[in-house]
Amino acid sequence: MTPILLVVQDERKAKTFLKQFCKTHSIEPTYFFEIEPQNKEISIDQVRDIKKQVAYSFTQTRLFALYQFDSASYQAQNALLKTLEEHDPNIQFALVVTTLHNVLPTIRSRCLTVDLKKDPASEIDLKVKNSMEKLIEQKSAVFMSLPEFQVKNASDAVKLLDEITLFFRNRLEKDSLVTVALRQILSSRSSVIHHSITPQYAIDHALIFIHKLYSRKLA
Repeated sequence: MTPILLVVQDERKAKTFLKQFCKTHSIEPTYFFEIEPQNKEISIDQVRDIKKQVAYSFTQTRLFALYQFDSASYQAQNALLKTLEEHDPNIQFALVVTTLHNVLPTIRSRCLTVDLKKDPASEIDLKVKNSMEKLIEQKSAVFMSLPEFQVKNASDAVKLLDEITLFFRNRLEKDSLVTVALRQILSSRSSVIHHSITPQYAIDHALIFIHKLYSRKLA
């Protein structure tokens, strides 16, 4: 599961978000692990302990929430990096921070950033939002021909994929399929930027994946 980088001003808001996330994704309270800083920072010893706990395969989804992760040292963050890249698919990480400036770029690039300080819905083009809602509710079978899903170049494709990402971020607390959809969107975005894939193909591929994903849910 894609790690979540949760940006908050008030830690209580993060806890409320994560409790709802557990309900949506059927994560039992006994499998929700909350890690608070030791001596005002997440220590490298805490990271090592987490790595030991996630070194095995699990049948039940487990959520590890690290609070004040932006207090962690460079060494502690770097020690967690490989675990964020390679872990059991039933492990979900949530790194709670008040600012992104103290988080390593390599950590940020591997996480889905959710900023609870602002309303993500306000940044989404209304046509994209409405069309995405119809797509996941299976109310439109002609989504690929809609003008809001057409792009001319890589820049347009990245912008559209970012808007679709924001659409799903706003559903994180209530939609159990969001993390699966976001993994595909982030993969398509990376392909456009790093692998020179045809921009429109990347958009179409992501939309088809999402359509099939939600079709199975409604079947």
